[in-house]
Amino acid sequence: MKKHLHIIRLLSCAVLCLSASTINAQYATDYVPGVSSEGAVYFLPKTAVDVTFTITKVTYTPGDLCKYADRYMHLSNVSDKEDVHFELTSVTLSYAPLADESKCYRIPFNTKSVAPNVMLSSEGTLLAINTDNPYLEEVALPEETKTENAIDTRTYMTEDMLMAGSKAKLAELAAGQIYEIRESRNALMKGESEYMPSDGAGLKIMTENLNLQEKALLQLFEGVTEREVFNKTVRIVPDDNISKKIIARFSHKLGLVDSDDLAGSPIFLDVKCQKEIPLRINPTEQATRARARRYEGLLYNLPAKTDMKVYSSNRTYIESTTSLPQFGETEILSSRLFRKQNNTKVILDPINGALLKVEE
Repeated sequence: MKKHLHIIRLLSCAVLCLSASTINAQYATDYVPGVSSEGAVYFLPKTAVDVTFTITKVTYTPGDLCKYADRYMHLSNVSDKEDVHFELTSVTLSYAPLADESKCYRIPFNTKSVAPNVMLSSEGTLLAINTDNPYLEEVALPEETKTENAIDTRTYMTEDMLMAGSKAKLAELAAGQIYEIRESRNALMKGESEYMPSDGAGLKIMTENLNLQEKALLQLFEGVTEREVFNKTVRIVPDDNISKKIIARFSHKLGLVDSDDLAGSPIFLDVKCQKEIPLRINPTEQATRARARRYEGLLYNLPAKTDMKVYSSNRTYIESTTSLPQFGETEILSSRLFRKQNNTKVILDPINGALLKVEE
């Protein structure tokens, strides 16, 4: 399966001029990220939580000779009923950045200055200054596969089996053929066969062919089980602590269903910040305060460690800890690092906007 990109994509940004003495970041009100001759407008990110469920659809088709499985092959509990059911194979967490429109800032440019390279994501979040961001990478979801176990059994039937006048007779002949295959394989493995191959490669080919014949004929008794694996992702963007939020439901007969579909049992999500979440200012008041003063420096996130838990009434699927910027605070990188004589390189975490690296 192709890898899905959970990390943000890059936009090529022009090389423009910054103030010779400082970076003066101020709150922007137009919410249009990008780089122009006047400056760079950027967002800081907030983090979305992607819960990916790996589901296996199991389809069982009984064999034509299933009623003779115990008598001839000593296979008990072989069903003669078709069955389709679903299994919840695994649950994984991944994280994706979204532009936080409450954290939109502008860096004004000045012609008498150094010329930094401002790198933004496709959503306008700040990634780096004067360098590339090496932390952008693809995140692979679990593989989606469809396993076809069905084999054309007629290809491996003898003439007598094809001419059998009843299922009882066919079962007797098929069982006899399976036991002959097993005897031939055992003789090969012991080196006692009159048709011994000359080398190991030949032995492997002959053994694999016998295994395939046995599997094909056994399907007449055991039936065929096909497994189809697929993924479904539910995205949550937490803005506060969450307790027992139903993000999906799972049904043995229907698979993963919507959170409001009572046909399935609920799957819950807990999100709990490890410290007290800072009081949030009313957005209008926040914008007014931001416009009233200029920040001397570059703004970045200080994410807060947050505990994540995905579980049902009888099973915990995953527990982990991550850092979410929406539960943290915003900090300022000193403008002194961006004076004309410096070529300061800054790299931010592409997922949560934290400061990762500063190089002068």
